[in-house]
Amino acid sequence: MTLQELFAKENSWCQGFLTMPRGGDASSWCLMGGLIECYGECANAFYNAKVKLIASLRDEHGHGVSIYTYNDSPDRTIEDIRQLVKAAGV
Repeated sequence: MTLQELFAKENSWCQGFLTMPRGGDASSWCLMGGLIECYGECANAFYNAKVKLIASLRDEHGHGVSIYTYNDSPDRTIEDIRQLVKAAGV
């Protein structure tokens, strides 16, 4: 599964936590939690996806934005997240 596929689902994104359980299982993720969920089993895939995500963040917002600060910004929306992961190709 890719981040694009993960965050295409309703209520799949959260802020302030790596994952947010609903009904006992994790069902929403922040950007970093999503990276772990989608790519965590393979170190190379995780690293490559993270690098692509960071590159897209820097292209759009400069060097002062991290995955965490971007995700947890109070004005961030799921549409912002979807656009970012699409731009990153992850």
